[in-house]
Amino acid sequence: MRKISFLLVLFSASLLQAQFIPVPNGSFESPPTDFASPSIAAWQKTPQPAYWDTTTDGAWTNLMGEFLNTSNGQPDHIINIDGSQAAFFFSNPEVGVFQQLSNTFAVGKSYTLTVGLTTSSEEPLTQGATLQLSLYYLSGVTNMNTVAMTTVTYDTNVFTNTAYLLDFQVNAPAVQATDPWAGQPIGIQLLTTVSFALAGGVWDADNVRLTDGPAILSPSVNKNQTSFTVSSYPGLVFNVLATSDLSLPPANWTSLGSITNSTGQTNFTDVTPIQNQRFYLLQQAP
Repeated sequence: MRKISFLLVLFSASLLQAQFIPVPNGSFESPPTDFASPSIAAWQKTPQPAYWDTTTDGAWTNLMGEFLNTSNGQPDHIINIDGSQAAFFFSNPEVGVFQQLSNTFAVGKSYTLTVGLTTSSEEPLTQGATLQLSLYYLSGVTNMNTVAMTTVTYDTNVFTNTAYLLDFQVNAPAVQATDPWAGQPIGIQLLTTVSFALAGGVWDADNVRLTDGPAILSPSVNKNQTSFTVSSYPGLVFNVLATSDLSLPPANWTSLGSITNSTGQTNFTDVTPIQNQRFYLLQQAP
């Protein structure tokens, strides 16, 4: 099987690279629970919508919370959970959590949000149920404005193993000085967008990660050639290097030429046929 890996390192006057931005309680380990709990530290829960009737349906806040992973060998054990706990979201319209970070959308940087998702083996989702992952900023006190989002659709052809979390990403292109979110605190939201007709079941989520910096997006292989999109501040020039051996220093990697990212996003195709595995490196030209 061919394997493609992407590294991103920028060389200018000093060495820079894409950085992980801390997401408080991104692994849903706090507070600890011995089974399941509606408590989630650092995250806020979406407000109760008008359609929800607490008299017949119970407390809205009980639809979101954390659970303890079962022991290894149990049929509902999630094998690639980060830590020992994860979050659960009942698949009802407008169920979700969000938080605003202290980090801000910095001009010239792109952002990638990654979340691991599966469904509960005991309460599986309805085929076609949707969950929205988004990066946002606030205007006013509470008005969320989406910067970038991805809608995840539950499909048993994709989620073939409930014991394994699949990663889904939100990619925000490089921030421009004229963007209204430039300099604003970064917001993260996980929100069920299921219709009433498809409501039911539970999403399991874990390992919420956020990185900044120029990014390699949408990697794909077609006819044994690799393509990807480079997202960065407009006007930057990058040298593209490749290797099949990570033990080699960058000076011994193969140069594939240079690209100028004139608009903030540009496409690149490596026409060299892939044999086994291939790693890519971007070097910012002086």
